[in-house]
Amino acid sequence: YQRRVHGDSLFQQMRILCLLLWFAIFTCILCDEQEEADYDAMKSISEYMYSYGYNFEIHKVLTADGYILTLWRIPKKLKDKVQKRPSILLQHGLMDNAFSWLYKRIERNLATILVDLGYDVWLGNNRGTIHSLEHKDIKNFNWRFPTNKYWEFTVDEMGVYDFPAMVDYILEVTGNTKLNYIGHSQGTAQFFVQSTLNPEYINKKIKLFVALSPILYVENAPGLFLRLIGWSHIVDIIYWLKMKNFWTFPDLVPLNVLIAKYFPKIMPFIVQLIAGWTKNQTLDLKRMEVISSSEPGGTSIQNLLNWIQLMRSGGFHMFDFGVEGNMNKYGQPVPPDYDVKNLKKLTIPILLMASHSDNIIGWNDLIALLKLLPPGYRLDEIDEYGHLDYIWADDAHVKICLLYTSDAADEG
Repeated sequence: YQRRVHGDSLFQQMRILCLLLWFAIFTCILCDEQEEADYDAMKSISEYMYSYGYNFEIHKVLTADGYILTLWRIPKKLKDKVQKRPSILLQHGLMDNAFSWLYKRIERNLATILVDLGYDVWLGNNRGTIHSLEHKDIKNFNWRFPTNKYWEFTVDEMGVYDFPAMVDYILEVTGNTKLNYIGHSQGTAQFFVQSTLNPEYINKKIKLFVALSPILYVENAPGLFLRLIGWSHIVDIIYWLKMKNFWTFPDLVPLNVLIAKYFPKIMPFIVQLIAGWTKNQTLDLKRMEVISSSEPGGTSIQNLLNWIQLMRSGGFHMFDFGVEGNMNKYGQPVPPDYDVKNLKKLTIPILLMASHSDNIIGWNDLIALLKLLPPGYRLDEIDEYGHLDYIWADDAHVKICLLYTSDAADEG
C-alpha cells in the first residue's frame, strides 16, 4: 500500500513538473531580460524578516479536529521597546498562504506597515498550505500521500475549526480581549462561516472586520476560465479518482523560483487568466522570485470542488457528498445551508473593498452579500483591481491602509 501511494505521489509531482515546464516553454517569448538574482528568495521567512529589522515568531496552533496550523507573528521592530499592542490577524485566500502579505518590497507590505503603525501582527496559514501541513495523528493524516484523508477538508473546516483556533490562541498569548481581522477572498468566507454559526463569538472577540474581495456567493463569477472548469467537471473527476492534494508541493519550490527568475511573466499571466485582467500591470515583476518561493500555497481537491458546487448551486452551504454521503455526514440527503440571517446579528464595524474587474466575485453576488450585512458597513470600490490585486498589487498598501487606518482611528 505504501509503495502504491508513494507511486501516486511521484506520478502527481511529475505531472505538475511537466505542466510547469510546458508553461515555461510556451511563454518564453514573454520573457524580459534576466534580472539579477533576488537574494530575498533564498532566505528563510525568519531570515527575511530579521534582515529588515523585524522580530519574527513561529507559533503552532492545534485545532479541535487535530490539525496543527502555523501562525506567524511580527510583534514589533527589533529596535522597538516591548509593550502591549493591539492585535491584528491577516488571513490569506484560496491557494495562497501567509507569505502573500510579506513578499513585496518591505516598505510596501501591509503586514510590516501595520507593525510600524503600532500593531501586533499575526499571519494565519490555513490547513493544507505549504507552511501548515501538520496533524497530531501523523500516521493516519499524512499530507505527503495525495490520497490520504488529511486532505478531506474544505472552507467549512477552515471556518468551523481554523478561524476560532487562531483567534483564541492569539488572544490567549497577547492577553488582549479582542483582535482586528483582515481577510482576503476565502479568508473572508472563513469569517462568514463562523459568523453564521456563532455571531456572538464574533461580536465578543473581533473588534473590526476588513474584507478584501469578500466572498460568500459565487454563482455569478464572471471569469470564463472558472466557468469552463465548473462546466467541464474535471475537478469532480479528480475527486472521484481519490486524488485529494492540489498543488501543495513544498519540494517543488526551487523549481518555481528558477522558472520565475527566467520567465517572470508566467505567474502574472496565470493569475490574470483566473482572477481577472487589469488595466495596468500592478505586480512588481522584479519580485517574482520572492513570490514563487512560497506560491502557490496549495489546498485540497475537495475544497476546490466545494467552491465549484457553490458556483453551481448559487447558495452558501456545506460540502455536498452526494445523497448517501450527506446522510452519513449530516443526517439528511442535501448539505445544510449556512444560516446567513445570523449575519444581521453582527455588531462590529465591517469594511469591504471590491471591484467590477474581479473575475471571481460577481457584482450581483456582492450585492446579495451586502443585503445580508447589518447596516453601517462601508464599501470601497477599486475598479482597476482584479481579485488578487488587493494582495499582489504594488500600490495595495496605500489603498488598504488608507481605508483601514482611517476607520480604525474612528473606532479608537
